[in-house]
Formats: sequence, structure tokens, C-alpha cells
Amino acid sequence: MTVIQGSLIVVALAIILGLSGYAITLWRKVFAQQRQQQASAAQRRDTLLEQVQHITKAAVAEQCQPAEAALRLVNLLRAIPNVNAEQLAQQLPHLHAMYAAISEQPILAERKALPKLERRRLDRELERQQTELGPAMLTEITEKLLDETQFAQWLQQ
Repeated sequence: MTVIQGSLIVVALAIILGLSGYAITLWRKVFAQQRQQQASAAQRRDTLLEQVQHITKAAVAEQCQPAEAALRLVNLLRAIPNVNAEQLAQQLPHLHAMYAAISEQPILAERKALPKLERRRLDRELERQQTELGPAMLTEITEKLLDETQFAQWLQQ
């Protein structure tokens, strides 16, 4: 083996070691980023679950109308990662029925643009929906969403 061949082998080994070190550094960054993403997702899930609990408690304590609770709860439940929307609709039928009944109602500027008679008709329709679906919806969310432990177990099904 000549000096040139030996030098080339040493240079090749140095390059391989350098690239190996760089690859290890990149792998560490990827793993750190994955851990950060998992922690962030877990924190988001916990925040959403906490918000669901607060709105459920407010609805049960009659601090907000059933219609408002339905709008907020359905959207929060849909935002929870790994939750099947169809399964939610099956397990919380009254909540989703309330949501479906009122989700198309105009709000804010769109509502103000309506004639007064149309707004009154919409208000009567909302009251009717809350009277018909509200008690069953409140019972449903009390049973399935109010207890934190039961709620967490229910979500994992």
C-alpha cells in the first residue's frame, strides 16, 4: 500500500466519520422535534378537554343556553385529535341534533340584515329547538361529558 492509498483511506474515514456525526446530529434533532410535537399535541388535547368540561358545567348550571353550548361543544369535540365525528354524532345524538338545528342560523351582521319579522321567526324556532332538545341534550352531556374520568375513557373507545 502506498502513501497515497493510505492518505485516501484516512481521508475517506474522516469523511465517513464526519458524515456519521452529522447524521447523528440530524437524527437527534428529528427525535427532539417529534417529542416536541407530541407534547404540543397532548397539551392541545388537554386544553380542549378542559374547555369541553367548562362549557358542559356552564350548560348544566344554566349559565349558557343549550344552543350556545351545542355550538361550542360540537366544534370543540371535533377539534380533539383522533376523535371520529361520526362516532360522536352517534354517541351524542341530542347534542348533534341541537347543533344541526341551529348551526345554519345567521349571526352578527348577517342576522342584523334580516327583516325584523324574519329575526323573530328565527328566535321562535331557536326557542322551540331549545325547548324540545335542550333537556335531553343536557342529560346527555351530563352523563357523558361532565365527569372528567368517564369523559376521558369515553373518548378512548
